[in-house]
Amino acid sequence: MKTASKNILTALLLTGSATAIPALSQTAATTKPHIQANAPRSVVIVETETPPVIRTGLLQSTLILLPAEEKVATVFGGDTSSWVFDGGHVASRFISIKPKVANSTTDVHIVSDHGNEYTLQLREVSADADPHYDSKVFISPGDQAAKEKLVTLPVFVPPPSWTRRSARRPRPKPKRRQSVSRRRQKPRATKASTLANCISTTRGTGRRPRRLDCSRFGAMRSSPICGASSRRRQSCTN
Repeated sequence: MKTASKNILTALLLTGSATAIPALSQTAATTKPHIQANAPRSVVIVETETPPVIRTGLLQSTLILLPAEEKVATVFGGDTSSWVFDGGHVASRFISIKPKVANSTTDVHIVSDHGNEYTLQLREVSADADPHYDSKVFISPGDQAAKEKLVTLPVFVPPPSWTRRSARRPRPKPKRRQSVSRRRQKPRATKASTLANCISTTRGTGRRPRRLDCSRFGAMRSSPICGASSRRRQSCTN
């Protein structure tokens, strides 16, 4: 009995190992390798030929460099929702390209300040058998006319960075300041109101009434307060 049970256990172990080894090998074959960055490379662009293909990695940045004599004037990206095109905040020859969606493709047109136009095809390669992507690509023109433009003056001159930053900031509206003389200016008192104030301040106070100069207020002949009979300068009491 013991010998028979040992034989059965040995057979089960052999069978399990035989089925486990192919499963492990199949899992290893289906596991996708992690994407890796390639060494920098150079690309020559000719207008009459098919644009070169740039291999990019998912959520990885690929740096595109124009010739040293040129700077980026503008960038026209194809799929701007699935790809990120960043030319920086200052005028330079660098462009960063990053895909946000796996297995996506698009194109990009780069216009330099010397008037040269470079077109590239972009492809995300995370699902490919070869997981390597381009980390840095140097671009150089292949046409003679484009090469001659490198030694001439720039056609497009981008504005300075401080000008673009100041243009984005909204200018504060000037505050309307009131002059000091107007703020401190008191309302003018009329003759009638001044006379009434002089009379009301002495009533019911028990103080000796002041002598008022009725001629200041232009008291008329029938003034009941001053009892003046003419417009002459007179004195009266309240």
